[in-house]
Amino acid sequence: MPNPHKRFYRSRGCEECGFRGYKGRIGIFEILEVNEIIRRLIIQHVSSEEITQAAIANGMLPLLKDGINKASGGLTSLEEVVKSSTGVVCKFSI
Repeated sequence: MPNPHKRFYRSRGCEECGFRGYKGRIGIFEILEVNEIIRRLIIQHVSSEEITQAAIANGMLPLLKDGINKASGGLTSLEEVVKSSTGVVCKFSI
């Protein structure tokens, strides 16, 4: 269930960071573990969407969800997540 009180942050920046609002880098990731279920789906030549849904059902964290989690933790901003994941199609509930 989405949390309506979830807080997100917007970077402001300072002279030290060149007014970017970030120090260093943090990655957002989507890692597909090829377990027996995924292996069978690949062999059966199912669609990438079916493989993605099976992977999510088996615990894979989608790229966009990882970014949103990091943004809600103050590690990055939603703007950076969107910029980094442009073109990513994601079907999950937040």
